[in-house]
Amino acid sequence: MRWKETDYAGWGRVQKAHGQMARPEKVAALKAVLDEGMAPAIGNRRSYNDAPLNSGGKVIDMTRLDRILSFDEGEGVLEAEAGIEIGELARIFAPKGWIPTIMPGTGKATLGG
Repeated sequence: MRWKETDYAGWGRVQKAHGQMARPEKVAALKAVLDEGMAPAIGNRRSYNDAPLNSGGKVIDMTRLDRILSFDEGEGVLEAEAGIEIGELARIFAPKGWIPTIMPGTGKATLGG
């Protein structure tokens, strides 16, 4: 997994940062990134109060880890990766009678933040 120098910001574009970002697509790649040291995980950066940034440091962009792993319809328990968008979950599960307990104002927010 490679780190890429990049500029990034939260949704409101109030706070901006420059640093290294990893964008793992598989859990194995995420583990490889974490083997190099800890870094904050970020999602789609759709917080109304701006997302946490790590200017000058490293961040792990979780948006490519966006898979549904399992769903127990009897218990209503979903296991999914952090990068899946809340709106995608609503699109898939609302027609089946399930909706996330908490829905942000935008469907673009990710499950993991």
